[in-house]
Amino acid sequence: MQSTWMLAAALCFTLLAAVIKVAAESFSVFEIIFYRSLFGIFVTYWMLQHLGISIKTSYPGLYLLRCVVGTLCICMGVYIVWVLPLGTAQTLTYTSPLFFAFFTVVSAWRYRKAVSWFLVAAIMVGFFGIVLILRPTVDPSEFTAMLVGVLVGVTGAWADWMIRMLTEKGEPPYRIVFYFLTTGTIVGAALTLMTGGFHAIDFYGLALILLIGLFGTLGQFTLTYAWKYGVPLINTLYQYSGVVFAVILGMFLFDDSFDWITILGILIVCASGIAASLCGMKERENKRDTCLLKDTH
Repeated sequence: MQSTWMLAAALCFTLLAAVIKVAAESFSVFEIIFYRSLFGIFVTYWMLQHLGISIKTSYPGLYLLRCVVGTLCICMGVYIVWVLPLGTAQTLTYTSPLFFAFFTVVSAWRYRKAVSWFLVAAIMVGFFGIVLILRPTVDPSEFTAMLVGVLVGVTGAWADWMIRMLTEKGEPPYRIVFYFLTTGTIVGAALTLMTGGFHAIDFYGLALILLIGLFGTLGQFTLTYAWKYGVPLINTLYQYSGVVFAVILGMFLFDDSFDWITILGILIVCASGIAASLCGMKERENKRDTCLLKDTH
């Protein structure tokens, strides 16, 4: 199933976060954004040249909007991680699938298209699992930061929606990734220079930068492929797997521990994902059977 690209993306971004956790001792967040994007630009540009794909596009306005919204999402995400407890910040970030489901329902109503309410329900159940895993805290004094966190979810869903729009218009994934990484490089460099400049790089730092670039670039590629080929609502649900990967990775790499509530949350996330996959398979079988019936008449 093509939505498994999103599972690959979630794994790549989880590995990226693990490397960033280590690299944060040597580099600022904005330096990390810069190096992650710079690495990807060279790889993506080489792929475009190798495949004979031009960087010219017929949709510059849509690309600009996608890049601006995506960059805003990243910057606001960095802000809430700074000012909010980590569990709260991550939970607000993972409201993105909920907003994407809302966009899907509104679009279906506007254009009179069918929507799978089972998948919408699965996304909501999966989010409950995320809350059990992360267990966010609510502090009235942090209302503004929490509002920014909600905007992270909105802009994340919006950016994903625009990736889907670009792929539906026939834009190749490598071009979509190239423009986003170009924006990230420019913004990352500017913010780094505004906040103290670049740190010196030794061999250890170079190794971390290369890993950040590798996982970040692979994550962007697989994410874009998921939106091009996968089922949108199943894609959003599979994004929750990043939290499950993070818990498992934290246990092995950082000696993190978890309790029965975390295990229950993981089981709920996994169950909702499996249910959504089975639902998607059933819908495809029904469509195939319908097509076969039409062909026989």
